[in-house]
Amino acid sequence: MIIYEHQMPSLFILIAVGLAGAVAFLSAWRYLKISIPTLVLLILRFLFLALLGWCMFMPEKKEVQTHMLKPRFIVAVDTSKSMSLSPKPGEISNRWDDAVTAINQPWKDVINAECDIDVYTFASELGPKIDLESVASLTPEANSTLIRESFQKLMDRYQGQNVTGFLLLTDGLDTKEAYDDWANEPWGWPVYTISMEPPEA
Repeated sequence: MIIYEHQMPSLFILIAVGLAGAVAFLSAWRYLKISIPTLVLLILRFLFLALLGWCMFMPEKKEVQTHMLKPRFIVAVDTSKSMSLSPKPGEISNRWDDAVTAINQPWKDVINAECDIDVYTFASELGPKIDLESVASLTPEANSTLIRESFQKLMDRYQGQNVTGFLLLTDGLDTKEAYDDWANEPWGWPVYTISMEPPEA
């Protein structure tokens, strides 16, 4: 947005130019003899004051750029081999299919209107940021899954930033942690996930 405005208030300009003109007129009236050279000098002085006032009234050009900083919504997708397994025998779809289906749901359009969605893959290492549409073309083939470690790296990477939520798409099998009590620890973001296992009978 471009804004044109005076560098100083108009009233101050009028007062300053008016006082300067009054002082010039009174000093000329009292101390100068009326002659052609003094009249020429007086006219030049008033022309200078008029030009100075015109310059002071010239607007200043300001360019204002407004950047709306959206909060972040992070999606982390497990790409370990266990994601290619079916949750129970006899089923055609597997956990990876469930994860891709979850990504293709309309929620992403609603979230994207309010937040910037950052997507990462993880397994033995946390991968680089990718597009949400690129997840469907990936193949889960890593030999291990470090959920807690990858989650902690994301927390460190986004420290101090406004993260509104975290979607974790995984089967929950961390190959490094002996216990899963870490999942009940307090985290700095709201964590969302979906169930990729059949309900227990």
